[in-house]
Amino acid sequence: MQRPLTSSNRPTTSKGRPKTAGLNNNRPTSRRSWRGNEGNFNDRPDTTMRISMSRGQINDSKNDATIQRPQSIVNGIRPVTGGRLQTASIHNRPMTKQGLSANFPSSRLGTAMRSRLVYDKSYYKGLLNAKHHMILRELENLKNELEKSETDRQQLLVYEQKAEDQANEIRELQAKLHEYNIIIDKINTNSDLEEILIDLNEVQEINEKLAEELDKVYKDHREKEIEIKSLEDKLNFLKNQYNQQLSSIDSSLKEKHENLIKEVEKQKNNIKEANYLINSLDKKREEIDNAIGSVPLKQQALVLNERILELKIKKKKIEEEIGTNETPEDLRDRLLEQVKKNNEEISIMEKQIEEVHESIENIKEELREFDNNIENLVGDKSEKYREMKLMEKQMDEFFDNYIEELANAAKILDDKENEVVKIMEKISINMEKSDINEEIKIKNKDSNDPEILADVHLDLQETLSQINEKVWDMEQQINEGKREYENIKSDLGIDDESLNEKNEKERKKQLDEIKSTLQVKENELKMLKMKNKELMTKLQENENYSKIKHFEESNIKKHKEIEILKEKVQKLRLTKDYEVIKKDCLEKYKKLNSRLIELNK
Repeated sequence: MQRPLTSSNRPTTSKGRPKTAGLNNNRPTSRRSWRGNEGNFNDRPDTTMRISMSRGQINDSKNDATIQRPQSIVNGIRPVTGGRLQTASIHNRPMTKQGLSANFPSSRLGTAMRSRLVYDKSYYKGLLNAKHHMILRELENLKNELEKSETDRQQLLVYEQKAEDQANEIRELQAKLHEYNIIIDKINTNSDLEEILIDLNEVQEINEKLAEELDKVYKDHREKEIEIKSLEDKLNFLKNQYNQQLSSIDSSLKEKHENLIKEVEKQKNNIKEANYLINSLDKKREEIDNAIGSVPLKQQALVLNERILELKIKKKKIEEEIGTNETPEDLRDRLLEQVKKNNEEISIMEKQIEEVHESIENIKEELREFDNNIENLVGDKSEKYREMKLMEKQMDEFFDNYIEELANAAKILDDKENEVVKIMEKISINMEKSDINEEIKIKNKDSNDPEILADVHLDLQETLSQINEKVWDMEQQINEGKREYENIKSDLGIDDESLNEKNEKERKKQLDEIKSTLQVKENELKMLKMKNKELMTKLQENENYSKIKHFEESNIKKHKEIEILKEKVQKLRLTKDYEVIKKDCLEKYKKLNSRLIELNK
């Protein structure tokens, strides 16, 4: 059979087809005849619509036509072209409105073609072109959206920067507004300038303190950053050393090393699990203890259980001793061998202890030599450092005590002046009282006897002498006060015009010089500290220093081990003395002899 022609090679018109081509073929039945009159297949259907056929039907009809025509020729009767031929019966094959193909629903993408019944290359090309155009449109839409998003992103960054700038401006304006509000409040409340100045000074002091704290924090931050960098450098250096050592190691050792690392990790995990179990068991034990503590019977049961366990252990020991069935001679030999072994172990331990002591002494000598070398290297620098420290302390003490000493000296001078004024007032009051009393005495005396006048004269002379003595004492006190005042001034370097501008300028100059020297010394101190750190890093990098540290740690561990071994030796000596063992053996031997004698009887 030849392959049916496709739509691409099929003629566009019906010129090549004869007019009676459709009459020679079997006409298919319509839907109505199939549904209503299934038995009558010879009736012509009522449909006037053109029925399409599939390729298979066209081929079948052609075959039928080629088969029928020879029969009519053989019989000599030509079939009538205008008449209707009998149609073949079709069982269980429904006929749709569109022909043998089903009605396709409209697709979501609009690619379905209702009128198309033959799906050849052009159909699939059309589908592909439609989908291709749709994909291109979607790509264009996505590109447009992407461009919009990029422009929006750039605009967003610009807007964010503008927002930050405007926020900073708003903060500054808010601060200014706060200050203006404070000023307006002060004006409205009619506050004095002195109060405003006091508030201003307080705010300035607070700002200075905050600035100092900020500087300290910044310095600490920088120092910590430097320390962190140094530690990171050390870590990287150690990692490089470790990697170099690993690379220099053989492959077998590397494998062992990796296996050991894995085992260490496993052990760590096991330790974590064990700790978790221990914690859980501790909690359970605490709960049990609390439960037991509330009930006295449970406490008694615990004590009895512990006693039972002790008795079981003793029973096992006795059974083991009885189960040996050794003679006293065998026991003696075995014990002697154990004693010899223990003595050998003790001698080995003593030798190890002597070796450890020798190594400790050698390490101490090396440490002394190392310390001497360091002292020779760092001696001059340490002396300078101490001198600088002393100078710093002296300067700090001077600055701290200078104002206090000035205030104390001024207070002392004021007190002395007040005392002098009070004494002078008392003297004047006493003088006035004595004059009044004398006048009263003279007025009361009517007589003008010479004896009485002589007595009065003597009394007046005595009072005058007493007053002169008091005046002399007061003058001496005033002179002493002045001398002390001058001595204090000379000690403090204060002249009579100590509060003048010249002295203040000189003191300011001195303070500036001292501050400059302090800064220089602080810089020197920092340099010395840096050098000290460098020396410490060199020491730590030095292999001898690490060895010395390792030896010290091992020395401490060995001392502890020696003490533990000594304790064990003492315990062994107590438990395994020959005389005690001999006595035990003799007692057992006597018991055995007594039992044998009883059995023989």
